[in-house]
Amino acid sequence: MFPYNGAPMRGETRDRQFNLLVSRVAGLGNLQHKAIGFTGPLSQHLLAYGSIVNLVRQTLRDLVEVAATHMLMGAFAKRDLTNLSEIAMNLPFLLSNNCALSIAIKSYLDELYTDKDPTATETKERVRETAANRYFPQATDLIGDLHTAGELWDAVYDGVKSSGSALKESEKKQWVEANEWFAARR
Repeated sequence: MFPYNGAPMRGETRDRQFNLLVSRVAGLGNLQHKAIGFTGPLSQHLLAYGSIVNLVRQTLRDLVEVAATHMLMGAFAKRDLTNLSEIAMNLPFLLSNNCALSIAIKSYLDELYTDKDPTATETKERVRETAANRYFPQATDLIGDLHTAGELWDAVYDGVKSSGSALKESEKKQWVEANEWFAARR
């Protein structure tokens, strides 16, 4: 196994594993940042994972564009050549993701372990403020983006719960445990 930098580094092994899972899910969203380029901590691991997410997103975009082109060229859809640009802009998967939200949530969850009780309300508030001011000063609404990462987690977790037999029960159990862990740290 190759060593990599930027994975969660604080807490017990279980805490780091759950942090990594939550951080990867957050990589499906974006951190709102001032237009000066990203300033903040980096994670080689989450940058690599973000590249995979973007490759999948671009592949899905290509698939949607091919299907739309086939429908228009084969006269399976009404063709109005005056609004092709509008159609193209409204197809899904247009904008790429950035991995900044996954780095932000990973950093937040890691920093909780600088205190004795990572689930204490005071600890969470202090870490959110510290992250917003020290680690991500150019983020336009870090606290709101962390909340968005939580909502994204909830959506993916709901999908896991309703996956039926697509996932093994042992895998679902890991997601349940991660959800309980994350709920206490939000």
